[in-house]
Amino acid sequence: MKIYVFLYLLFCLVGAGLEWCYGAFWDLVGVAPWTYPGSPLHYTSLEMLPLWGAGGLICVFIYRSATQRSAKPLAGVIIALALATLWISLFSFVR
Repeated sequence: MKIYVFLYLLFCLVGAGLEWCYGAFWDLVGVAPWTYPGSPLHYTSLEMLPLWGAGGLICVFIYRSATQRSAKPLAGVIIALALATLWISLFSFVR
């Protein structure tokens, strides 16, 4: 369980960091493909952090399922998707 919490936090930071770097690079080139106007980071949003973490864990669970040749790790995908859906639903009602 501890490893999944660590991986979740790692994917949150790495995903948001890469999104920011990609947006900043394209802004230097001339056209940023997206911006988050209300965010202090401009090219990524703090609201996206949980989704980056959930996406990373989904990839880990699918990888484990494929390498173990078992469907049992796919239960983690359902949990991660449910949490991502809950997060998106909460923010859709707030805004």
